[in-house]
Amino acid sequence: MVDPVPPYLSPEQLKHLQRLTDASRLRASLYPSPRPSGAARGNTPVAGRTRGAPRACADATSGE
Repeated sequence: MVDPVPPYLSPEQLKHLQRLTDASRLRASLYPSPRPSGAARGNTPVAGRTRGAPRACADATSGE
């Protein structure tokens, strides 16, 4: 198996990547992600609204 070639970043590319990382961290700290609307009001999802497999009808299994 061949060892992967380590990536090389030029000093300009490394500086640009560091600026992008800093900007991303700053944005995450200044503007937190919005919470889902149900969680903001304290509501929990209703358990009966999940979609499961359809139930077989009793008449369909009788074979007539």
